[in-house]
Amino acid sequence: MVGGAVLVTPAPLANPRQVESAMATLSNAAKRRNIRPAEPAPESYHLSSGAGLVLEIRRGYQFWLYAARPLASDYGTAFHLERAGGPAEGYDVCLDGANSSCDCPDATYRQRQCKRQRLLAAYLAGDVKGGAA
Repeated sequence: MVGGAVLVTPAPLANPRQVESAMATLSNAAKRRNIRPAEPAPESYHLSSGAGLVLEIRRGYQFWLYAARPLASDYGTAFHLERAGGPAEGYDVCLDGANSSCDCPDATYRQRQCKRQRLLAAYLAGDVKGGAA
């Protein structure tokens, strides 16, 4: 006690390495849990107004617009899809049953059907909704 007042010494601060270690433990514990990602929202396909053939993919609150231009192909049906209203992206898509292909990273590296292949397959099957909804 100093002159009637109590002198209180603050507690020592936690060691930063201990705090970092505790945080790392929490994040590692979260990684160990088997958390399944949410199922993606179903996709819908639409014809959009514009010059030429403009196709739209909608998934939940996301959407992608593609200007489609037919390409000559020795097999299947081929289109060049140019992304509209977003980053400049252009992909060549060929639909030929089990031999369908797209030169996008999703189809190339993951070896699966991409959203552009699904869009063109729906368009050719007549399953694309006309106009903006």
